[in-house]
Amino acid sequence: MTVKELKQKLHQLPDHMDVFIKQVNDEYPVSLVAVAEKININFSDGHYSAKDECLVLSDECLFEI
Repeated sequence: MTVKELKQKLHQLPDHMDVFIKQVNDEYPVSLVAVAEKININFSDGHYSAKDECLVLSDECLFEI
């Protein structure tokens, strides 16, 4: 999802609504988002690599990618 797509989805929602992310392989099916951080991520498929600045949502205050 792009930032533009996220803004479109959030446009009609109330400002006081909490934001959650769906977790995979965790004790709870959903968690409250604690951090929305713009970071640089390195992508690689084994043959090609690229670096891009991305918005990352996380339920942990500290994370590494």
